[in-house]
Amino acid sequence: AGSSATPTMTVGDQVVGIGTDSPVTSLSLGASNTGISFTGTNTGFNSGKHAGIRGEETGTGHGNLAFDTFAGGSGGGERMVILASGNVGIGTTNPVFKLVVAHNGRNGMEFVPSTADTGTNIIQNYNRGTAAYTPFRIAGKSLTIQSGTTAQYSWVFDESGNLASPDSGV
Repeated sequence: AGSSATPTMTVGDQVVGIGTDSPVTSLSLGASNTGISFTGTNTGFNSGKHAGIRGEETGTGHGNLAFDTFAGGSGGGERMVILASGNVGIGTTNPVFKLVVAHNGRNGMEFVPSTADTGTNIIQNYNRGTAAYTPFRIAGKSLTIQSGTTAQYSWVFDESGNLASPDSGV
């Protein structure tokens, strides 16, 4: 008693706060360095922590959700993030489009949905480190590309590499 420190746990009417005395949801975690750690019995590396989910405050009323994993003695860190903007990054902490899957935050696939109903959606292979487009490979037995407002036109690369347009009889 008499201490002004934030309580370790608060239990209210159907709410629990850990590190906060004002829980705002069923479970609220403290004001800073909030998160959930998943630990094991081997405390020799990373204090036994092998994964975690963290909330990151990024401004007044803004926050990110980060997912961490750890690899024994080699440490670990953030592997995926959902930014306050809704952008999702896997392998990058700063996805500039709705979904970015990157290798070491540099070379990767970027999925760029149009912001207009009639706009163009883009899938691109781009290296943020060198600011250059990189080779893009799609592998499969055959590949069909469709276009038109109802995808009524098709171009097909068959398993022999031949290109045909079944819609035009070519």
